[in-house]
Amino acid sequence: MKAAARKGAGTTDSDAEVDVTTPAPGMTLQEAVNEEARKGFDLMLIGLTEGLTTQGGFSVEVHQIAAAFDGPLALAFAKTSANEGPATQHNARILVPVSGRGVSQRGAEVAIALARVCHARLHLLYVSTTQRGERFAESDEQNRASQVLAENADAARRYEVEVTEAFSRTVPEEAILQEAAAMAADLIVLGVDRLQGTALDFGAMVASVLSRSEVPVLVVAAATKPAAASRARPPSA
Repeated sequence: MKAAARKGAGTTDSDAEVDVTTPAPGMTLQEAVNEEARKGFDLMLIGLTEGLTTQGGFSVEVHQIAAAFDGPLALAFAKTSANEGPATQHNARILVPVSGRGVSQRGAEVAIALARVCHARLHLLYVSTTQRGERFAESDEQNRASQVLAENADAARRYEVEVTEAFSRTVPEEAILQEAAAMAADLIVLGVDRLQGTALDFGAMVASVLSRSEVPVLVVAAATKPAAASRARPPSA
């Protein structure tokens, strides 16, 4: 396990050290994560081979791990069939939907950090979160899209990340899946909210993307407690 972790870290230009901890015999997943979480972490990344159900829900193991951590989460999912190996770093294409909401901004920050480390190209897609029946002039939506895209593109360029932009008024999950296919994305990064409740749930839109996407998806969720959220930081210069 330690060798695999170090090998994975070696595929990027990062010189960060990798510390691998294994749970004590007899500990459950939730107990092991809860014990580690007490040390204080800014983000927990979950990546399990069988982390998803066919409906876009989460496995029992994912629920147990997430329940033990109230800080920001990042969950990585890829279909078993998506097994051609990672794209060459300098040619990787990352799709990140943005809407101007705080959660999508956090997703964009993580995507920018990934693109910077992996020398990947970033594609920003503005998706409309306007509900059906809401009175919102098309010109206002276009102005908002232009502003949100410009702000995120400027942030990416500050870190010397190559970035392109697009705008869609299609239903968000359809827009995301269509854009991913059109640009041959290697990764989708989604900034989301954790819905209140005992079960791990990010809403119907995210479940739809996870269940239908042929592209690996990284879901970035905010902390469930303000104190944990305050520890999260944007990528450093």
